[in-house]
Amino acid sequence: MAGVPMLAWPLYAEQRMSKVFLVEEMRLAVAMAGYDKEMVEAHEVAAKVTWLIDSDGGRELRQRTQAAMQRAEEALSDDGESKAALMNLARQWKSTNDNNDGVIN
Repeated sequence: MAGVPMLAWPLYAEQRMSKVFLVEEMRLAVAMAGYDKEMVEAHEVAAKVTWLIDSDGGRELRQRTQAAMQRAEEALSDDGESKAALMNLARQWKSTNDNNDGVIN
């Protein structure tokens, strides 16, 4: 998570799926018109950057991005959800390994 609002301009394979996730699901990016026709014009880039900087919608997107960044930082902290999940997984693996007397099937 970079923590900055984004302009979604997918070029290859999985980037189109990432664009859907970032624009429609998380609402942390704005799509560039014309990317699907392999031509994004300069005025489109300028308009979207201006929208991000000057509009109420852009302000809301920046606020959502800041909130997402904060949640990510909390999850990655020493007592956060990510570390707790990883520790739980490690305990499960160790328990499975201990129950199999060191033999991994």
